[in-house]
Amino acid sequence: MLAVGLTFTAGWMPPAYCRVVTSAQSFRYYFRDLKQADATLSPLQRFVFSLVLANEHARTGSQPQS
Repeated sequence: MLAVGLTFTAGWMPPAYCRVVTSAQSFRYYFRDLKQADATLSPLQRFVFSLVLANEHARTGSQPQS
């Protein structure tokens, strides 16, 4: 039931909304990854770098590396 609902919702969502969700997920991934990788970055630096990386991800359409 859940899979059917998600499939229906994914087909119904406008592309702009999907891009926003994807960008937010990319931002969260990069922010968390930068926090784990380097303790010397301030939260503001991680925020800026995460925005830059998420923007690059959105432009190229590439997936974040796990």
